[in-house]
Amino acid sequence: MIKINRKECPSSIQISQNGTPKSKGQKETEEAISFYQIKTNRKEKFKKKKKRGEGYTQESYSAYKEDDVRKELVAIFKGKCAYCETEIVAACPGDIEHFRPKGGYNVKDSIVKPGYYWLAADWENLLLACPNCNQTHTYLIFEGDKWIEKVVGKLNQFPLDDESKRLTCESGRLFFNGDYEDLHKEEEEVRLLLKPCTDNVEDYFEYSEEGLIRSKKSLEGIDLKRAKTSILVCALQRSELVKKREQKIIDIKVQVERVIEIIGDLNDEDSRNLVKFEKIKNRLRKELRILKEFMLPEKEFAGLARYFIKKFMQSVDDKWKETE
Repeated sequence: MIKINRKECPSSIQISQNGTPKSKGQKETEEAISFYQIKTNRKEKFKKKKKRGEGYTQESYSAYKEDDVRKELVAIFKGKCAYCETEIVAACPGDIEHFRPKGGYNVKDSIVKPGYYWLAADWENLLLACPNCNQTHTYLIFEGDKWIEKVVGKLNQFPLDDESKRLTCESGRLFFNGDYEDLHKEEEEVRLLLKPCTDNVEDYFEYSEEGLIRSKKSLEGIDLKRAKTSILVCALQRSELVKKREQKIIDIKVQVERVIEIIGDLNDEDSRNLVKFEKIKNRLRKELRILKEFMLPEKEFAGLARYFIKKFMQSVDDKWKETE
């Protein structure tokens, strides 16, 4: 998981400013708010009003599915899952994931409905995710110190450290009102899932050479809870994912060995032989460039790569300082 900077909101779901025409997303949000102000609708799926006459159609949320929204999500997440960083768009379209679930959310063993219906077309609430992280499945996952079978996956989960701070159905009607921001901020302070577009998520995790992901030992309090909860809820310890990360670590270590070998050649070479010395330096630049490419945001498991490569680069810096 790495932090992703969002770009401008796609036009299909923008909130109108200074009297500009309302987008499809804004109209749909307003309609959803009206729908759920009717108490008898609160356990129902959102349905849009018929264009003529009374009643509702079977059509539900659709603004977040618009082409410009999907294209922008694929672009900012580089075709990777926001949670596990696997490359997904080459194999499947990927899920447009609602960070705060729109239909309902889990509290203990039940689902509370409606969910965060007013955020169904909210740009800040949308991520690109793989089906393995976003949906629930039975996986072999590493928990504690052993592998166990467990049903995991995000789906309707949005756990809080303090349930009294949760935004409710009534909060939705304040969405276009200034009072909403204060309520949202209170909930943000107690959410237990890390958000790739808000949090410095790379500060929360460390990795073993076997591909396991763990919360950093330095974490405490709610930061520690967020790391542990995110690993569990998004199934980041599932066996096939761990295997893929392990292979990536092997690839990184091979490249690290190439760099170490050339550094050795450089140290052994007589710096007075300028031609040969410069050739070795050029080789080193090339291999370092290849190593650093693992850390690019478009690369699979960039967060893992940054963790290991930064440790390696720090060790090299420390060794050079010792010789100064």
